[in-house]
Amino acid sequence: MSRQSKTRRTRSLGGCKTCKRRHVKCDQSRPSCQACVTLGLACEGFPDGVHWMSDKKPGSSQKSPSGKRGYLTSLGIRRHLYTEEYRRSMGALVSRGLLSGSIDASLEEIDLRSQDPSFVSSGETQIGPFTVLSFSDSSPSDGHPTHYLDTSTYSPCSPPTHIDDFGINHPYPVFDIPDSANELLQWSDLFVTSDDFHGILSDPTFGLGSPLDLQSSTQLEGPTLAIGPALESAPDQSHLAPTLPSINILADASFLLRTFQKEVVPQLTVVPLAKSPWNALNVPLALVTLGELTIMESREVKHAQQANLYSLLACSAIFLATSSTAYTTDPTQRNHWRQAAEQAYHEAKTHMDLSLVRELDGVDKAKLKDQLMALYGLIEFAIFSHNYLDARRYLIDAERLLRFRGLAKRRISPKLRLLFNLYAWLRLIGESTYVLHNYVPSDSFINSLNANCQTQEAHPDELAKPRIFEHCHRIDDFLYFENSEVDLNIDEQKDHRLDLSDIHLQDSRMTVESLCHQVYGIPETMLSLLSHATRLANVTETLQSAHDSHMPISNDVWTTLKRRKTRLENVIMSFRNRGLAASAGEEYPSPSKLMVQALNSALVIFFYRRVRRVHPAILSGYVDHIITTFRDWLILVKDGSPIGPGTLWPIFMAGCEATTKIQRDAILDIVGQAGAKSGFLPFKIAEDIMSEVWLVQDQQQLANISDPLPTWVDVLKKRKIWPMFC
Repeated sequence: MSRQSKTRRTRSLGGCKTCKRRHVKCDQSRPSCQACVTLGLACEGFPDGVHWMSDKKPGSSQKSPSGKRGYLTSLGIRRHLYTEEYRRSMGALVSRGLLSGSIDASLEEIDLRSQDPSFVSSGETQIGPFTVLSFSDSSPSDGHPTHYLDTSTYSPCSPPTHIDDFGINHPYPVFDIPDSANELLQWSDLFVTSDDFHGILSDPTFGLGSPLDLQSSTQLEGPTLAIGPALESAPDQSHLAPTLPSINILADASFLLRTFQKEVVPQLTVVPLAKSPWNALNVPLALVTLGELTIMESREVKHAQQANLYSLLACSAIFLATSSTAYTTDPTQRNHWRQAAEQAYHEAKTHMDLSLVRELDGVDKAKLKDQLMALYGLIEFAIFSHNYLDARRYLIDAERLLRFRGLAKRRISPKLRLLFNLYAWLRLIGESTYVLHNYVPSDSFINSLNANCQTQEAHPDELAKPRIFEHCHRIDDFLYFENSEVDLNIDEQKDHRLDLSDIHLQDSRMTVESLCHQVYGIPETMLSLLSHATRLANVTETLQSAHDSHMPISNDVWTTLKRRKTRLENVIMSFRNRGLAASAGEEYPSPSKLMVQALNSALVIFFYRRVRRVHPAILSGYVDHIITTFRDWLILVKDGSPIGPGTLWPIFMAGCEATTKIQRDAILDIVGQAGAKSGFLPFKIAEDIMSEVWLVQDQQQLANISDPLPTWVDVLKKRKIWPMFC
């Protein structure tokens, strides 16, 4: 037999003492191995002794191989104390705790912090694994709390936030300890710290991977970009860090992916489609990733691919934990799926953050499609769980990827185009209910607006040239609109060059390359008009704030604004009437046409609420139309139907304008039926917001107060929340 054909002997590293002394293979059964039981021997157990290796070599007299072998044998068989996965997790954990990924920067920062006079009373300061402990009289035992350096808010000489090239201030994200690292080393045992690390995974040259701070305001060219003021009742994200013993999520992955495909995808589909983009893109990638992680046991799987897989598992698990139509009503099983959802989301977030830092270029570069798919999965889970902080963060990350990686491509493939349109739906529907901007304008914004509106008289031909491409280099804040007339000509053809960069549909003209109808079964024009209405509402509110602050605004600005409102109003009404006329002769409209009609009526309501600010009673006819349309829709989505409850956005817009008991009861019934089929949190949130709107409106009318009635905009600003009904 040749040497190559000989079978290598396997060696047991964990045998009992008896089998080791007898030099026989042990099956390692506990408490007594089978070999000892069969021979009637006393099994001496399985030692787990930890030996420290000497830094000195064996004595010089031990020159022979046998002598060296005897020395090593006396120490026992050597093996790693932790597995490869655990050691990788610990290394990644320590790296994420470093300021800007640098040990020197972290030590310098903690040194500056320790020199602060307030350090004496604060007790200790920690950045990642480094801690400075103050041995002053003030200690936690004396009633003084221990303070830790929060790299997301602390800003000494070198602030741990950066303003990117587009004027946006990015704080560093807060990360939880990964599951595999929790069992490695408890940092609190060494440093007396909390169990959370404040990781820093932002690339200051690119600005990806960091959430936008909803408690800060930053400035772009235009009004101050404030992603939102300080949020009261902000969701406690500590529940996202798994505290229970970790479970093997991948063992349930096949079942969860099948549930996602059959049960969750209909929840993400506005109208019935032959094949949803989720089934065409996300699910196949997740299946390939699952095979590489389990069957192939590959260690080269991209973080973006793993983030996509875990985000889908999280969405599926939260559906099983909350939906009344799920497979089980056993509380124990629901708790299992709830824990699985939290753990999967935690894994997805960790991999996504790593991908946005390490896989943007170079040999480890991930595919843009994979990163976008993962972000969309995370956004959907954040919507399901009403974690609008994460939803905002990942929407902005998706925009950066589209602008700086997607638009840089010479050719946009059909799959990437699908992902462009998928983003357009999520962002535009989300922005419509985002009213937490800081609407106080800057001087530069007012000056720019004055100059922009004055150009129409000096250069009237410029009105026929939309300047959307001028803004493709910056993050969009939805706090401006184009001073152009042709961008609302919905029957004209859009220029190909403008089409690719118009990811927020600021130009409403038609395009032959749009796949919006394939993504959600709705016309792209509807989303484009919604984008116009949202921007116009934000600019109107900003100008009103400027007027109240006595800022100089030229008459041309007010004239342009008035003309823009009238023009957009006519286009929106014309577009809605076309949709009604197209299906007037049908006795039984299709589900697609029913949802499109509801969306078009909701668009009208949205315009009159945000832009015109009319009395709710004026919108009663549109409210009734949406109620009738959704009642017909729900007939088609009875239990067992593959069709989901559709989008909640139209019924929310109608419900907030309902003024009679009949309308309100009908709205609650529709939301209740749709919510029972879905089980996700946005349905409950919509019901709570609408009920509060009705309450404050009724109270004001009973008090005979002549002020304008409070609306959902006022309620959201007061509660400082951002509901998303995508």
